[in-house]
Amino acid sequence: MTHLTDTRTPSSRFWRPIRALSVALVATLPLSASAEVPLGDSTNWIGADLGIEQVRLQEAGEAYFVQIDATTTTQAETGPDHQPPTTVLPHEPRPEDAAVWHGVDVRNRKGYTAKIPSEDLAFLGAYARRLGLDQGKVGGDGRVDPDIEPGDDGSQGLGITRPTGLATKGWSNDHDSRINLTSTTSYPYRTIGTLYDGGGDCTGSLVGPRHILTAAHCIYNRESETWSYINFKPGRNGEGSAPYGAFSPIWYWVPQQYIDEPFIGGAADGHANNRYDIAVIVLEDSFWSWMGYVALSGNVLDTKTLFMRGYPRCTTAGSPNGCDPKTLWGDVKRCETGQYFNPDPMGWNYEIKTNCDGSAGQSGSSFYYYTNGAVATAGVFSGQYCDGACAGTSNDAWPNIITRITPTYLDVISWFRAAYP
Repeated sequence: MTHLTDTRTPSSRFWRPIRALSVALVATLPLSASAEVPLGDSTNWIGADLGIEQVRLQEAGEAYFVQIDATTTTQAETGPDHQPPTTVLPHEPRPEDAAVWHGVDVRNRKGYTAKIPSEDLAFLGAYARRLGLDQGKVGGDGRVDPDIEPGDDGSQGLGITRPTGLATKGWSNDHDSRINLTSTTSYPYRTIGTLYDGGGDCTGSLVGPRHILTAAHCIYNRESETWSYINFKPGRNGEGSAPYGAFSPIWYWVPQQYIDEPFIGGAADGHANNRYDIAVIVLEDSFWSWMGYVALSGNVLDTKTLFMRGYPRCTTAGSPNGCDPKTLWGDVKRCETGQYFNPDPMGWNYEIKTNCDGSAGQSGSSFYYYTNGAVATAGVFSGQYCDGACAGTSNDAWPNIITRITPTYLDVISWFRAAYP
């Protein structure tokens, strides 16, 4: 194993807001008598090839929905800086508690718990990779042109000196280098879209024909214990732009730990950490282009040319200069990985600092790179972390945090890909 050390000792922790909340409860339907409900479409269940039964869901009560107006964040925990092994055995069992996810049937406004046996999860995850469920699909003319991305030398004539060293690679170096990206119907930008709920925004990315990867706080608020109605519009390039229309969700899925962690209150949004700040949204209708998804060890991920593109909310602090609503933005420099922290039971860190810029509305943006004729995401943008040294500094001096796709998250995403083909 490779170990990296960050010698700084956090003296205090702060979080910048990524969503602001105004609550308006929507009436919920009464629960019917308890009945066994399968997770997804059992008639096309690929787990049957392995003798794995589809998970039966347990009812978890009513799901209350809200209208949301800007940002919710989480707060990070420090942890040992640890790089996991390069390889993981495809049948290695996952931690039992990591296979418990909370789902919401959006149309019926009911909550459910899915407990996926750890051994089944690992075997199905390996089988899904053999079938290529984790691979991206370009679609359309099949053209993938990495030149669509702005240059990755970190300067582009802006006078930016890229930071060096582990401790500083999670910082934007006091320069917001985001620019407006207009080729939004080209791959992979057409797989990225707004999650709009009538007030605020987040960003989500397709990782399957009906499957969006985003941050959990984009759809669930732990303080009010309420969910958000959203629609997904990929490839937008302005307020009135929706080149592929709007897609409606039918299921939300977040880690049960994200639901269970108490709301603390106080600093910023008052969340304890963002290691569980990841979510899968299942759409009613399919799209024909998507990203892949991966779990990479730190020593491999550090070698990738990484990008983060999303839809900032232009009226909030920290939004880029010249921001127009519902437009796609990203750094002219490539994203660098800094400190890895907050390990899971397998030793894989949930969180990564990055020097790429982000602000309200970009929560849920994918952290991706080009591979195998498409792109693959390795995590989602969750929030901004400060250890005390950056208190009072400008917005873009704060290190941004990626919630990483760990091997367990990788297999859970594949489970939902298989359950909802």
